[in-house]
Amino acid sequence: MAALDQAIQEAYAEGYRDGYKDREEEIPVELQENKDNTEYVDLGLPSGTLWASTYEKRDGSCLFLPYEKAKKYQLPTREQYQELKETCVWDYRLKNNAFSHYVVVGPNGNTIELAASGYLIGDKYTNWMFGYFWINNVGEEDSNPPNAYFGSSSNTISNIFPGYKLPIHQVR
Repeated sequence: MAALDQAIQEAYAEGYRDGYKDREEEIPVELQENKDNTEYVDLGLPSGTLWASTYEKRDGSCLFLPYEKAKKYQLPTREQYQELKETCVWDYRLKNNAFSHYVVVGPNGNTIELAASGYLIGDKYTNWMFGYFWINNVGEEDSNPPNAYFGSSSNTISNIFPGYKLPIHQVR
């Protein structure tokens, strides 16, 4: 009888943990505890938008997600990205003769970093010499969501397959 009681208790506890984990994944990221303490920077933008200082990280590494999971984060809109492009100075940096990152300097002198990240198709890095991150597509009809795309000679918004995994750069 004790063995049966133990089995029932273990099954109950396992079911509870699985249910809790499933529910936690449904909670919007901005309402969850910020486990990695994302730092937001006031660049002095007219809109008052705060940008994360760099890409989201998990366990110290850049977080790459497909769009369906990424949209739970506070992704910048097209308008916010356009404001960042038009209002800030983009200081292009090289490392080992290849595009490494931009230091984006706001009107008030504060900075954020946008690094060459590439994106993942499955678990394979692609276009790692260019920078990418998801853009919020709320209210848009296109099935391929927008992403910021930048490199040594371009800085634009394009559309990309939602199953690819791109970095996350949050705003507030």
